[in-house]
Amino acid sequence: MRTRRGRTQALLVTATATALALVAGCSSGGSATASSGGGAAASSSVEKPTLNVAVVPALDSAGFFVALYQGLFKAQGLNVHFIPVTSSETAIADQVAGKYDITAGNYVSYIQAQQRGSANLDIFAEGSVMEPGNQGIYTMPNSKIKTLAGLKGHVLGINAPLNINYLLAASVLTENGIKLSSVQFPTQPIPFPIMAKELAAGKVAAAAMPA
Repeated sequence: MRTRRGRTQALLVTATATALALVAGCSSGGSATASSGGGAAASSSVEKPTLNVAVVPALDSAGFFVALYQGLFKAQGLNVHFIPVTSSETAIADQVAGKYDITAGNYVSYIQAQQRGSANLDIFAEGSVMEPGNQGIYTMPNSKIKTLAGLKGHVLGINAPLNINYLLAASVLTENGIKLSSVQFPTQPIPFPIMAKELAAGKVAAAAMPA
């Protein structure tokens, strides 16, 4: 297995079952072998059997959650402690501080952190399931906003400032001739798990989030 070395942090962008399985296979003593009875045999040879993994709860990380709840990590001798995070930006800051072993999120936030010099990260494994139609801008059924132009003067909910969620929304607005200055964005991040609740409560007029 090849990885890019010389960085101070291990980074997983958009976690998948395969990616964390690679961690199990990269022990100092050679490849790990999972037994049919579980992860007992594998756990004796993995580099670090217990991992703190921070993931943004979003569609693009579906593979991680499938593997977590179906016990695929345990079968490789890994005890994965999942920590939900609001955005990739918060995950990166805590990873740099040593709180997390692996984080998963969008490329934009990691590139920004690297460019600013706030993090020095290494992509250990990568994967993405994002395709056209995976992200959308949503309103309530009784909303008066029926078009993108209707967002002018209203608050469009995003989960973090200047991340991929914001950039995708900004891109579609700009492509349709709508000035970003005419649309309001929340001053505080809105985590995806409560985005729909905030929309239903009228705290945002529309919400940009995964399908």
